[in-house]
Amino acid sequence: MGALNLHSSITLLNETNFKIHVVNDESLRIGDVHSVEIEIDSDSCEDLRATLAWYDPPGASGCIKCIVNDLDLQIEHKATGEMAYPNGRFDADDKNTLERIIITKPAVGDSFLISLQASHFGPGYTEQKFSLVLTGCFHRVGKIHSPLAERLPPVMLESSLHMMTLNEVETTHDSNSHRYPGIMVSVRAKIEGIKIWSFKVLSPTEGLIRVVAYTKEGELRGPDLKNPSNWTKIADMDVEFRGINEESTVEIQQTSVPKGITQSFFIFTQGAKLLCKKQRRKKRRTGAVIASDDNIEVLVGIGKNRFTGKNFRSCGMNGAIVYSRGIEEIRV
Repeated sequence: MGALNLHSSITLLNETNFKIHVVNDESLRIGDVHSVEIEIDSDSCEDLRATLAWYDPPGASGCIKCIVNDLDLQIEHKATGEMAYPNGRFDADDKNTLERIIITKPAVGDSFLISLQASHFGPGYTEQKFSLVLTGCFHRVGKIHSPLAERLPPVMLESSLHMMTLNEVETTHDSNSHRYPGIMVSVRAKIEGIKIWSFKVLSPTEGLIRVVAYTKEGELRGPDLKNPSNWTKIADMDVEFRGINEESTVEIQQTSVPKGITQSFFIFTQGAKLLCKKQRRKKRRTGAVIASDDNIEVLVGIGKNRFTGKNFRSCGMNGAIVYSRGIEEIRV
């Protein structure tokens, strides 16, 4: 057992020089971003610390990835744009409900943006309460709270019609669909603030399958498609596939798509086959718009047997794309 060091744990009048900022038992919903901007005002503190904690609902029996409501903490150095992530990781932590980031020896005048958001909620959950504690030698510049993003229903690509709708419709199996371990698909944003959250894919496979997802800016053209170094990994997880009549969700690191920009995605499975509708009309070649709403366009993609293998072009994704349309941050 150890003894609690109050001198380094709480602020004591005329005894300690660090400050504490506490956010206790606040609620966060999908699309919310809770941020605090601070500036270092003294070099007498060893470090800046941010600690996030929440009580997560019980996970399913026998689960592999057991967090139900996943919150993500990060710190951005305002001057350099350098990002820091919790628990010694180089990206978001999706395994723990206690996340801590330590910035060692920050310089006087450095500004940091401490942000947290909900990256995933389990079925039936719409919000999660959390607590956040900041310690260090700083003064608070401001609180930035982005309310619930204008969350749109999943954009469904019905395999038989290949029409985009904002309704929750069951995606059916088209017997003419090809089957590949991997599919590439592109999304073009018509407005600012588009963020891609996940992909819902169709597969005849059943069971727990490893899925890896990548992204890159630009359309699906050129030799760089087969070069892994041109892609950024945004997901690496086990996904439960439930057969041809039920979609399987591939959650990714939320990816922003600026207005007018095309962002491409590559979803690759290790042991499954994804349904991809072959487009036979000339106007439906790779890069053509296969579906569209007021906010995004989905482009005809490519089927892949492996990363560096042959490109099977003119292939339309079966399933759904889940995205949000953000709104401007409000300073309070």
